[in-house]
Amino acid sequence: MTYRTIREIIDHVRTLHIEAAKQCSKADYSRDARLQLLAKLFRRQETALANTLQEYSEVGQRDVLETWIQFVPTDETDQALKALRESSGEPTDATVRRCLELQEKIVDFFRQLAEFSGAPDAQEALESLAELEQGALKEMGMGDAWKDDA
Repeated sequence: MTYRTIREIIDHVRTLHIEAAKQCSKADYSRDARLQLLAKLFRRQETALANTLQEYSEVGQRDVLETWIQFVPTDETDQALKALRESSGEPTDATVRRCLELQEKIVDFFRQLAEFSGAPDAQEALESLAELEQGALKEMGMGDAWKDDA
């Protein structure tokens, strides 16, 4: 855990999305429709976060992006990404589960940060990011319909 600005935190999550999309797009999985869709959704989330950064910069809320957060707990998201990377060669269903677990960790990550934030504007921004990621999780997670390999 370290100190990071909200801008750095968003960039960290963008990197998680990019890496997850790459994992889903690997040649082993290139024909699986579920993983193709997950890769597309992860790329879309990365774009949404990039747009969020741009919007905050354009509407004069750069100070929110530059707010420092103490104790940024990246361990769980980093571990979830590592597990996703290590799923290469496993059945597709296991990789789908790991994608969903990563997205859940991202949602939890933003929620924890919102709790840690003492600044109301920063807290509101982090809660908004958690909701954005929660929406993606709902879209990704379509329940047990994803788990047809088991």
